[in-house]
Amino acid sequence: MHRFAAASLLALAAALFLGGGAVCRAAAVKTDSIIDKVFTYPERQGLRLYAFSSESYLRFQISTKRRNFICKYIPGLFPLERGEHQYVGEALLHSQFSQPGTINQKVVALHSTLPPLDNLAPRITDNVNVSLYNATLLTGRILSPVNPRNRKFYKYRHTYDYTSSTGDTLHHIEVIPRFHNTQLVQGYIEVLKKTGGVRRFDFASYYDFIRLHVAGQLGMQGAASLVPEELHFTTRLNLVGNKIRSRFDAQIKYGHIQTQPDSTANGSPAQGYDLTEANRLKTDTSHMRTDRAFFDSIRPYPLREAEAALYADTLRPSTDTVAKHPRRRLLSRRTEDVLFGNHNIDFQNRGSLHLPPIITPSMFQWSHQKGISLQTRFTAHFPIGTDYHLGADVRVGYTFKQRQLYWRVPLTFLFAPELNGRLHVEVGNGNIIYNSEQADAVRNALEGVTQYDSLLHVFDQFDFQYYKDFYVQGNAYFEPLAGLNLTVGMRFHDRTLQNWNALAEASGMAQHIRSVAPHLRAEWTPGTYYYRDQRRRIPVYSHWPTFTIDYERGVKWGKCKTEYERWEADISYQLRLYALRKLYFRLGGGLYTNQNSVYFVDFDNFRDNNMPEGWDDEMSGQFQLLDSRWYNESPYYVRLCTAYESPMLLLSRIKYLSNYIQKEHVYCNLLSVHALQPYAEIGYGLSTHLFNAAAFVSMANGAGFGFGAKFSICLFNNW
Repeated sequence: MHRFAAASLLALAAALFLGGGAVCRAAAVKTDSIIDKVFTYPERQGLRLYAFSSESYLRFQISTKRRNFICKYIPGLFPLERGEHQYVGEALLHSQFSQPGTINQKVVALHSTLPPLDNLAPRITDNVNVSLYNATLLTGRILSPVNPRNRKFYKYRHTYDYTSSTGDTLHHIEVIPRFHNTQLVQGYIEVLKKTGGVRRFDFASYYDFIRLHVAGQLGMQGAASLVPEELHFTTRLNLVGNKIRSRFDAQIKYGHIQTQPDSTANGSPAQGYDLTEANRLKTDTSHMRTDRAFFDSIRPYPLREAEAALYADTLRPSTDTVAKHPRRRLLSRRTEDVLFGNHNIDFQNRGSLHLPPIITPSMFQWSHQKGISLQTRFTAHFPIGTDYHLGADVRVGYTFKQRQLYWRVPLTFLFAPELNGRLHVEVGNGNIIYNSEQADAVRNALEGVTQYDSLLHVFDQFDFQYYKDFYVQGNAYFEPLAGLNLTVGMRFHDRTLQNWNALAEASGMAQHIRSVAPHLRAEWTPGTYYYRDQRRRIPVYSHWPTFTIDYERGVKWGKCKTEYERWEADISYQLRLYALRKLYFRLGGGLYTNQNSVYFVDFDNFRDNNMPEGWDDEMSGQFQLLDSRWYNESPYYVRLCTAYESPMLLLSRIKYLSNYIQKEHVYCNLLSVHALQPYAEIGYGLSTHLFNAAAFVSMANGAGFGFGAKFSICLFNNW
């Protein structure tokens, strides 16, 4: 009897288990069929979003509790006052969307109770343009769970059905990311049973230390069912004692939605590559309205009681909430602004000057090869009429290991707008290097040596007499065709022996070696799309690599006795892969000919870069562990540099870590010069909001390994 009862219980349990499994399988099948219908909705309806124009009314309310200067480094943040405050504001935006996923926007009207606000940051306005059926939900970030190519990143679960007030049956589908990453969202979509189109969505994500919650409602039918007509998003930021809460509500009206390809794209190349119409908001010079009366006349729904009260408070005498609760401060507000804030000086339509913060951690970086270094920059812009502009971009850097100050002052004058003409004059100091006679002696000593440590030992045996460099160069740039840039210029170098003494003079060393050289350069990027700003072409993108060739010839002229010829060729390509990944490669080589006089091996594309434009610039084409003396030893080089970038590679998929890691990088660089056949570097790096870091391993001549790292503080990439 007991045996029978036990068997019965086992049978019942098995039945329940198998039945439950069948129910789960049935639910999964139903969910899959619904999601398949969602993914194929645009195709089944004969719809695809090629372009649209829209007008968005945006209302926002912000609550802040700001305690320290860290807010000044966060991009896209409003100019917030210190203390606890409540703000309200309204904006009217015009937007244009065009393939491949580019959005152009202009704030045509803005009024708020915030401190003087010139414009809305792109990070705010981008949130108004949610593209549910595109690969990315927002501009260049967050993979949409409604795009079929993103299916492998999400799980879907059907929870219930309900009937709306219009009588339509909707499926409620939960969206769950398969792993933790800031490029994925969690939430739900509501799908019309009849068509499979998404009617509503509600997503949450964590991005840039900000918790973002966005919800919206799409149109009912036709092209309107691809785009949201109503959006609500909230943000929450908690960072180092600063608490900022915001709510944004948007109502969007569409003037034109294009669901078929533009026939002009099949026309002539001049028509097909000219994207002026799709970028007309960038060239719109109309002034932004800032009066509240304008919003009183166009506001689609009345202000809430709390919003009206905040507007009314601005008409009363202001009170400083910080004064009510005095606290001891290390720095006053004004001192804080001077030290940690960017400074833009506007000369009332006569130009502008941009000064960086006096103190910012993003000035500093460290590498195994160079130690600690820092740099900063100052930019200025002065328009001369409508077609002529004068600009300057002063760069200053210092490396503590070399104890060397680097600087350069480039001036650019824009003219001949039909040809994108530019005159560029630059004055600065270059790298400290040795001359060709010393390089010949080094090459002779390196013959027959293959071990990298032994090669460096040979270098260490030489007592190099280094030359400091002062240069002046002038170039004229022309773009006769979109993507084809031609450069004609002249370069002058005055190199001075760093340690001039009687011994150097007795050994025949020259104290000054001057050179002057004409320079030619051609750069071609096939298939360059562009738009016109007035008469000037502004490049947008191309699907092709960029090809360049350089030629420079030193000539005898006056006290300039250096003769040489230098040739360089280069191919670079940045391929944007799916799911926000990138593949970068750069293949190039150079050669010095006509080596009949003392000259300096100083290539343009293969040199020790002491003032890189940024992390991506230096990490995608530079050798991090290569001793700086190798750059000037060989009269030729061939190199291949590759980099792969992904926002969800290894560590960025791990919970908690994924909240801080923006991107991961894999590097592989190969080099062939006289004594290194070949030299290789392989590295792994990651980028966060606070710092960038990478580790490398190197190998020379197929044997021996070297290890090193690079680290830089970026703090939200604030410069």
